[in-house]
Amino acid sequence: MKKTLAQKIKIGLYSFVGIVAVIIAALMIKARMEISHLLENGVRVKGVITQKSEQTSTSRKGVKSRYAFDLNLFVDTSSPKAGQPKPQSFDEKMDAMLAASKARMQNQFRDVYAKVAIGVSGDSFKKHSIGQVVDVVHLKGEPGTARLLEDIE
Repeated sequence: MKKTLAQKIKIGLYSFVGIVAVIIAALMIKARMEISHLLENGVRVKGVITQKSEQTSTSRKGVKSRYAFDLNLFVDTSSPKAGQPKPQSFDEKMDAMLAASKARMQNQFRDVYAKVAIGVSGDSFKKHSIGQVVDVVHLKGEPGTARLLEDIE
């Protein structure tokens, strides 16, 4: 049985639509997995909105807007301490306290904020204003992965 040209076109179109549907489903699953990973393994911090921006593009389908915040995120600059033996004598305890105090003073004047730009939903864009503090989640040591907590929960 030989297939006509119309049947071949129909099979080709169905195959194409099926492949596109599988690709879209895979992308949606990947995005959900990334959000889940971020929520489970991410660090929740506070961020201050320093700037808001909106980009609009017009096409035949209508107007599409993209919203973004520039944030200053508080990041922990302290490094994990290696397993050091606990000081036993009075002199060792005083030396340890002095060293910890020096480290705190040095860290106090370091840049403890990470500046990031994140995409946000239209609702969040309208709800928050410049200077407002918002909850953000990002992977430890990677402030560039930051997302607005209310947008992903």
